[in-house]
Amino acid sequence: MRKLFHNQWVIMSASISGAIILLVLGFLFFNIQPTDRPYIIHYKAIGGIDLFGSWWNLYVLGLVAILLFIFHLFLVKILWEKIRDLSYFLLFVTPLLEIIILIATINIININR
Repeated sequence: MRKLFHNQWVIMSASISGAIILLVLGFLFFNIQPTDRPYIIHYKAIGGIDLFGSWWNLYVLGLVAILLFIFHLFLVKILWEKIRDLSYFLLFVTPLLEIIILIATINIININR
């Protein structure tokens, strides 16, 4: 376990993921105000708006980013001694998935302006 957190790839992946999570939560916190009006939660390029919800429903994006990070780090910890290649794959994929969540957050915030 101690070797896992001394690896430069684990530290780099966790740092990048943590920074992206903070960006997602920061964008949501500074751009979404609690109101009674419905917010657009989901938008498709072809179909348009297909889901409205309350302001707090948008914070699910931040929750998903946090849960994804925790779940992938848990899997990396389990697989580190057994399948090191899969652990490195998960370490590489986690920031990429969180970048997708960041892009979705920015798009939803821009749509709701």
